[in-house]
Amino acid sequence: MSSLEEIRATRLKKLQLLRDKGMNPYPVSTRTSATLAEAAENFKKLAKKKELILSGRIMALRGQGGLVFADFFDGTGKFQALIKKDKLSDDLFKLWNDTVDIGDFVEARGALFLTKREEKTLLVKEWRMLTKTLRSLPEKWHGITDTEERFRKRYLDLLMNEEVRARFILRSRIVSTLRRLLDAEEFLEVETSILQELAGGANAEPFITRHKKPFWSNLI
Repeated sequence: MSSLEEIRATRLKKLQLLRDKGMNPYPVSTRTSATLAEAAENFKKLAKKKELILSGRIMALRGQGGLVFADFFDGTGKFQALIKKDKLSDDLFKLWNDTVDIGDFVEARGALFLTKREEKTLLVKEWRMLTKTLRSLPEKWHGITDTEERFRKRYLDLLMNEEVRARFILRSRIVSTLRRLLDAEEFLEVETSILQELAGGANAEPFITRHKKPFWSNLI
């Protein structure tokens, strides 16, 4: 297995290749027509259009040769894209195979269709890089297994674990609903310090205080 340094070095070469071929690997905007959830929900309607533009993060790549399937994820849902050699220019197809990795953000233009297995899919006619990532994502099936790493790298845990992501979305909606309810009743929100046994948080210097009966313990 390649080390993180080797993976980064390889991706830096791919980044330079994109620039050499005239493709900006970090454009400031995207022309996306719909979210991936909207593309799935309104598939029949959108499939009547000659083309549309979808974008998202590449979460999986399958296939080889002249046929590649890619799973896109944009935070609202997932959607499958098909990259066929005979539907792209030779240069764009080769550039895809030479530069695109799992974790990259990609914009794809094409038409919607159903595969033989009736999977909703975007047949890609043109693509461009939105963000070339320089670090790899955790392994798909196991994700982040170390508890401390999960807590320290919540952004990765939320990306790789659908159950955790759903829980955080639900929590956010509950807090938002409660805040709106209390705001409507003219309650005042005040932030207060939290006592804990271990120092954590920002860069402020911690201090020790003592909890009296019944715990008799030092807190920070």
